[in-house]
Amino acid sequence: MQTANDNITAITSTEFDSALKPENDELDSASKAEKDVEAEKCLSIITLLSEDEKEKAARTSYKYLVASTSATSKDGDNSEKPPPPSTEERDKYAMAMARRHLRAENGNEKKALQKMRNTIEYRDKMKIDVIRQCFTKNESDVTPPPEEEEEYQYHIDNLAPNLLEGKLFVRGYSKDDRALYISRAHLFEARGYDTEWFLKYNIYTLERA
Repeated sequence: MQTANDNITAITSTEFDSALKPENDELDSASKAEKDVEAEKCLSIITLLSEDEKEKAARTSYKYLVASTSATSKDGDNSEKPPPPSTEERDKYAMAMARRHLRAENGNEKKALQKMRNTIEYRDKMKIDVIRQCFTKNESDVTPPPEEEEEYQYHIDNLAPNLLEGKLFVRGYSKDDRALYISRAHLFEARGYDTEWFLKYNIYTLERA
């Protein structure tokens, strides 16, 4: 019978939290036990993912995405690059995604795994990594293949005009220290509405918030 620790680096609850924003610095023994159970469930979930799925799950973190792409050198570039993230680091970020889905499904591992896979598939379909990096692809020192270069430029050409008009933006924080997301709907109505790009403007703004 396969366990959560088969074919995967063991991650303690303390290491698990290191990839996420701490929610409480002083946990009592009961909440610590709950976190241990939650971490074990997340391990069980990502054990069932393929290596490709784990990588894509980890890349939902923009920090991990930048680190993983910055480690790739352009052709002819001999400058020293940072080492790529380790498998353990990748699994921490994949677990962060697993935890979000696990909590959304009230601890149901089977539902969380399915929703996680659905999300990974959707992110691929929508080319969310291209959307997130289209304006900063040169910062990662990566040379995308020609077909991806076309995708980058396609998204730049369609996102830039509307982003410059300030239809969507993040500005300031609430009393709970949450970023404020502003959508000026009247600008979309006055200047035309395109369902595909309205969705992608939102994706870009939310992913980069």
